[in-house]
Amino acid sequence: VGQGSGGSRGLARGWVHRDIKPKNLLVVGRGTAALVRLIDFGLMAPAGEASGSAGTLPYMAPEVARGAPVDGRADLYSLGMVLYEALLPDDMARTVEEVARQLIERPPLPSRVNPVIPTGLSEFVMRLIEPDPKDRFADALAASEALSRLPGMRLGRGPARAATERLLRAGAVSHRSRLVRKVRRMAKVVKE
Repeated sequence: VGQGSGGSRGLARGWVHRDIKPKNLLVVGRGTAALVRLIDFGLMAPAGEASGSAGTLPYMAPEVARGAPVDGRADLYSLGMVLYEALLPDDMARTVEEVARQLIERPPLPSRVNPVIPTGLSEFVMRLIEPDPKDRFADALAASEALSRLPGMRLGRGPARAATERLLRAGAVSHRSRLVRKVRRMAKVVKE
């Protein structure tokens, strides 16, 4: 996930995936050993470019829908919509009209719809899906740090180069040689 204006740390320094959605997230392993792998880098683009609409409508950040320049905060928005859907699957925007409304108005706080959902987690998700990118977390590292501070949350993160190599060796995208070469080129800029 590319980074926002707050820095250029991360696996895909300066790149935006532009299509984070449930189908592009693979959960590998179980329990505390589970990893989430991001796949399908076909719409990835350099941060800062206006690229027109790209991605899947219900998960698309407002700035992507407008064709404005994007950075990693657009991916954070998409991740937030994935999490929102995981928490409240029946409240996810499905029609074009519902998605258009969602781009302007925030959906209800998950903990208000379902009081079993922790308020801290609800507020975290809502910050990810702020319509204005300036109101979201600056980058994925800031978001993961905020999430790890929530009561009961334990997050692990390994070295970026090791994560890249696990992805490539595991075969999630190995059948796509062009994409593998692109990920390897990006991995060369990662400093451990």
